[in-house]
Amino acid sequence: MRYGDLLKNYIDLYHRHYIVSAENLGPMYYVMDDVGNNFFDVGIAEQGMLGIAAGLAIRKKVPVVHAMSAFLMMRAFEFIRTDAGFGNLAVKMVGTSSGILSAWNGATHQSIEDISLAMSIPNLNIFCPSDNGEMIEGLEKILLDDKPWYIRYNDCVPSIEHSRFDVIGKGEIIGNNSEIAIVTYGYMLNIVNKAADYLKNQYGIDVDIVNLRTIRPLDEEMLIDVANNHSHVICVEDHLTYGGAFTVISDFFARNNISSRMSSVAFRDYFCSGQYR
Repeated sequence: MRYGDLLKNYIDLYHRHYIVSAENLGPMYYVMDDVGNNFFDVGIAEQGMLGIAAGLAIRKKVPVVHAMSAFLMMRAFEFIRTDAGFGNLAVKMVGTSSGILSAWNGATHQSIEDISLAMSIPNLNIFCPSDNGEMIEGLEKILLDDKPWYIRYNDCVPSIEHSRFDVIGKGEIIGNNSEIAIVTYGYMLNIVNKAADYLKNQYGIDVDIVNLRTIRPLDEEMLIDVANNHSHVICVEDHLTYGGAFTVISDFFARNNISSRMSSVAFRDYFCSGQYR
């Protein structure tokens, strides 16, 4: 199923969902004529979009707002925090071109701090699907949840066969109890899967892949199992090292006195125009 078709189905079935966009129609342009007054575009006005979404949510509607991740989480941050977060409203925030998926637009349009920002907002849950199938399966539950959510939009073709995604907040482990675990989320799962194949074929090294799916809620039970059964845990993410999954997992381990050798593969700093190393 395509993303836009899922939204249309929920609008037809529940009569509570609204599609709101800040000139970001790519994921659902093909259903606009079918959803009528349940869609509106605000132009390049992400802050106003979040204010509108909060008003809809207060009236027991479910707004699903769309913008590029960089502008959604940074330009509208205070509105997300104060309206959706403090208010604990059922606003679903869908960020497109997250991480470095907007590579051709340059550093200004890339979003490598969005998880960090979202983690600082109270009540805001975070869903980072690895492909279109996982995104649809998760959204079928999230669109009926009464909490605010930030979703990293990802419609890429699945590169692995997933386990069932029956419960929001539960991740998955792909592998056969190897010594090394690579923890990741979102689009990077596809890159990590290729890296795992390369390590196996070229060097005979087996690794387990841990797909977080959600950063909040965090699958703490799964991570305890990962720490207890692997000698080395490597966190790979298209995000800054600080504030992302590496920080979240390290904090969880530290607060619970869990000992684990951890490494991070992520961005240490921002890209600077004209800089070469």
